[in-house]
Amino acid sequence: MEAPRIGLSLAGLNEAIKVHHQQMYEDTNEGLRCRGCEGKVEFTPCTVSIHYARPGGPCMDDLGEVEHFPLPYCPRCEGEPVSKSTCVHMGTERTRKAFGGILEDTGQLELV
Repeated sequence: MEAPRIGLSLAGLNEAIKVHHQQMYEDTNEGLRCRGCEGKVEFTPCTVSIHYARPGGPCMDDLGEVEHFPLPYCPRCEGEPVSKSTCVHMGTERTRKAFGGILEDTGQLELV
């Protein structure tokens, strides 16, 4: 999986991760497996910059926070991701707690 495109809302990032996970991976007793080759899924750190800006609007590099989560990928079918960073745009009323929604919704990701 490549990092989802930049400038998504938190809900958009959640959806991109969930859809890819459902299409490509399967939870087994041996851990996460690729649906295509049944190989073991590996993870690489993904950087998510949380900008306090309108979704789809320009990035505001001087505001926000940076978080990390493990980005899943199948070494055989997908190869190691080239894109390992993205950003989320949200209004200024949101806080760091909002990032936890990504982790709760996917059920697979944890902060690293």
